Amino acid sequence: MLAFLAAGCAAWAAQRYLDQQTERLRLAGRSVMVERLVAGQRLDAGVTLHPAHLALRQMPVEWMASHGLVPGDVARVTGKTLRWGLQAGEALTEMHLAEPSPVRLSERLAPGRRALTITVTQASTQSGLLQPGDRIDLFVALPRQGRRSTTSLLQDVVVLATGAEMDGDGLAGSGAARAYRTVTLDVSQDDALLLLAARQEGDMVAILRASGDSGAGQLRRSVSLDQLLGIAAAPAPAEPAVLYGNHRTLHVPPLDGLEPGEQE
Repeated sequence: MLAFLAAGCAAWAAQRYLDQQTERLRLAGRSVMVERLVAGQRLDAGVTLHPAHLALRQMPVEWMASHGLVPGDVARVTGKTLRWGLQAGEALTEMHLAEPSPVRLSERLAPGRRALTITVTQASTQSGLLQPGDRIDLFVALPRQGRRSTTSLLQDVVVLATGAEMDGDGLAGSGAARAYRTVTLDVSQDDALLLLAARQEGDMVAILRASGDSGAGQLRRSVSLDQLLGIAAAPAPAEPAVLYGNHRTLHVPPLDGLEPGEQE
């Protein structure tokens, strides 16, 4: 009797197992498969992502978290870094991504170059449309004898930043025009001295150059107001002659109609 009951229980358990497996396979066949971004190879933490690092994989939708990444996200994730590593085939999610550290301004400068921030007139910044990476010509407006004279200072100068915005550092907004009064320029040490001298004498004006225009004319270089304007320094006035009558006889030239005389 006990053997019969044991056999019956075993048969029931086996059938239940088969029913469960059948249901699991039936549900698996009904799973919706979606494409998701995965690591195409083993990637270590701190790696800067490149399209070559990524692959596409079909996965059941129920496996995927809501922050899984789709094929259209490749461009958006390129250039970002991994917070932690991934094995090949492992799904890439928003949680894995970290923004790259901003590049410091000093890292953008070549050896021997200087970053100089100057104030320019509001009108000369093209109503806020001057952008980092543009090239400009610089002029200075100087007061002279009640008038203002303008002279060229430098040509084809690279703009590193406008206000607090640098090119490619994550500080740029939507690209809309914004007001600013300063620009930061990539200049040599000698050019920095020239600009500092000109800034003390007048107002800076920045003129935007056409893209690809690298032509340069003859520039007047100077570190003083007169040199900037090409005006020679005025000669020093002659000292007046001083006559001392108690030391020698002074000869007075004759006047018309009078004889020459002497005065002690």
